[in-house]
Amino acid sequence: MRRLQVIILLCAVLWLCTSCRQEAAPSTATTSPNTTITSGISGNPVATYDPESASKIANPLFPDDPYASVLNKLFSSLSKEELSSKHYALYDIDGDGTDELLLDRSILPWGGKNAGVPDAEKVFIFERLFTLRDGHPVELTESVTVYALWAYMGDLMAGRDVLSNGVIRGYGGSPDYTSYIYFKISDGDLKFLRVVQHYESEEYNYMQYIIRDGEETWEKISEDEFYLLRKEFEDDAEVVKLDWHPLTEYGK
Repeated sequence: MRRLQVIILLCAVLWLCTSCRQEAAPSTATTSPNTTITSGISGNPVATYDPESASKIANPLFPDDPYASVLNKLFSSLSKEELSSKHYALYDIDGDGTDELLLDRSILPWGGKNAGVPDAEKVFIFERLFTLRDGHPVELTESVTVYALWAYMGDLMAGRDVLSNGVIRGYGGSPDYTSYIYFKISDGDLKFLRVVQHYESEEYNYMQYIIRDGEETWEKISEDEFYLLRKEFEDDAEVVKLDWHPLTEYGK
């Protein structure tokens, strides 16, 4: 009788071990193309292994480029059509020996169709600006305050230039009443300098926007001051002719 009990107990143990192995089986997965990896607890799918995607992560498109993380994000997030419309330029704006990365967008200047501008007069302005800080790419317009100023004039924007003195100048409004905004890269950051505006208004014909001692303020200025401020920031500098290329040709 005792021997029979032992035999029954051994059979029960063997049955339990076999069941455990069968339940654990789903946790085993191969890495063949598009294999579904399942959970060892529930057997539910938790991931799909795609060797092509994995190779893109392990071997980015621009492994040796300092702007690799920016470029890989762009190439993975934009459609082919979107990529084909993008352009880039590399230029050392502040003269520190490091090229900034500029990315563009096309616009209809001076208010576009609302101002009667035909599609044929589209212009490219650089919309995004990156530099390297401690060897890592940083978007200089990432600050909310800076970006709000960077995007100043909105649809009335007509252009954005890099000047040979390192100043970045945006302009827009209308051809007869043009406003200007000035920035400069300093210590790895984008610094706002000034807005000077020419309004179609007798009361507020010329204005400046300035941040003084941390306080933001609009001030009326004279016509002479308007042109003196422009001269101060532009300093007879020339507009840099940026070498634009299709983004799809980057690194080629």
